[in-house]
Amino acid sequence: MSLFSDRDQAASAGSRTSEAKAAASRANGATGGRKPKPLSEIPCTCASRRKIRKAGGPVSHPSSCPRGRALWRRERAKHGARRQ
Repeated sequence: MSLFSDRDQAASAGSRTSEAKAAASRANGATGGRKPKPLSEIPCTCASRRKIRKAGGPVSHPSSCPRGRALWRRERAKHGARRQ
């Protein structure tokens, strides 16, 4: 039995960046990348969607809610969050 199986070789070959993959990545990046999913398509698992909005303000979602995580990520991206 060899040290590497055919499966391992196939997996490593698929993860390598080819010229076609690099060109597709550049083209996608030039258009702004992947568009975010509309919030209406992201499920809300908390009770915030059933609460009455006070004075027309936004309802906050906890971070345990998928919609809350999406809102947090979008807000962070909008303000250009810096890594430390």
